[in-house]
Amino acid sequence: MDRPLHSIFDTYVEGGLAPWTRDELDSLVAALTRRKVLTSAGAATLVAVLSGQVSAQTPGASPVSGWTFVDDKGATIQLDAPPVRIVADLIAAAALWDFGVRPVGVFGWDVMADGSFDAAGGRVNREAVGLAGDETTPFDPERAASLHPDLIVTLTDAASDADTYWSIDAKVVSQARQLAPVLAIDSSIRLDLVVSRFAELALALGAEPESDPFVAARADAEAAATTFAETVAARPDLSAIFVYATEEQLFVANPKVASDLRYFRELGLAMPDLDVADTDYWELLSWEQSLKYPVDIVFVSARSALDIDALTAHPVFSQHPAVKAGQVYAWNGEEPLSYQGIATTLEATRQWVEASSPVA
Repeated sequence: MDRPLHSIFDTYVEGGLAPWTRDELDSLVAALTRRKVLTSAGAATLVAVLSGQVSAQTPGASPVSGWTFVDDKGATIQLDAPPVRIVADLIAAAALWDFGVRPVGVFGWDVMADGSFDAAGGRVNREAVGLAGDETTPFDPERAASLHPDLIVTLTDAASDADTYWSIDAKVVSQARQLAPVLAIDSSIRLDLVVSRFAELALALGAEPESDPFVAARADAEAAATTFAETVAARPDLSAIFVYATEEQLFVANPKVASDLRYFRELGLAMPDLDVADTDYWELLSWEQSLKYPVDIVFVSARSALDIDALTAHPVFSQHPAVKAGQVYAWNGEEPLSYQGIATTLEATRQWVEASSPVA
């Protein structure tokens, strides 16, 4: 293909009919021949070029647009143009929303059956997005198809498994891929790294890195991390656990797995290693075992079946040193995976650390 194109271009250059120099035309040839197939769009571009209907490009620029992103499963997603109609899991949508990217639709377990969002929805405007699923059917191919997606964005906590996605059942993954490429961000890596990946994706989708909101949010997140580390360093004797409780048992989150806990530990907050595999998210304790980790602070999940009042009134757990000291606080793991979300998470946790004393 290279020689015929050059022959055509030679004719136009020598005849003074082309609006480019030979070097610029060489760039155009290279851009066109790099494509696996000369699509109808590419052919139309070539015709327009030769007929003088397209204005001159800067040297090296390709007249054929395209978009590429490598997700956290290692899949390379290639589109002929940057995606415009994005359908995303609500958690992913909340992150992108804070970066200035507006999905046209959302889906996932965090979309309630009545169409409302739980706390994971962050600042997503419910009136501005369609629904491609909810808690009853997290991803519904028919509802998603009605939104005509260019790209489907979700999360994964199993990056090495090509077909495991957050809120897209394995039974419908193939149907989802028929609608649009599925892009996954790994939510199991450290919190700040998850946020960085969403920032990369947002930039690829058109977010402005030098816009005032983007710059300010990034600065707030960096400042929150610095302040958190300083507060923890000033209280080296403090340790904490993060829990979820039911009537039957206590779940203790593994700081080697939970994304936000990994970040808190990286910034200096002490948490005991648990007696579980490094890949297990929770250690499950009976109430008779619930005093196993006598730390200074207990953080209770906002989703906990037993709230803080019920937990601290429990006949066994009420004997925990943190409970006796009144150092039991809320743990909100639902903040968006964005600069705004990470700043809020760090500051809320830091304030409780600052208010606590060693009691264990």
